[in-house]
Amino acid sequence: MSEIEQLPPGSPEAVAKGCTCSPVLNQQGEGIPGPRGRYYECDWRCPVHGLDAVKKAMADGDARVVPSPFVANDDDDEPIRH
Repeated sequence: MSEIEQLPPGSPEAVAKGCTCSPVLNQQGEGIPGPRGRYYECDWRCPVHGLDAVKKAMADGDARVVPSPFVANDDDDEPIRH
């Protein structure tokens, strides 16, 4: 995983590198506490954390998609949680 992919979504460092994930939702890169640990709300179009980056991380075994406890329809394409 590259250095830029290790920056937390919404963190000031990631935003400076082009991240478009919400700093507010992601508590400035600290993430959101959940029942399975911290998670992040990622913009699927984000050049750093978006769909292409998630697919690569999943293929490398570095990420997984978990069902959202807040979205009844998992067919919704926003946001991606990882």
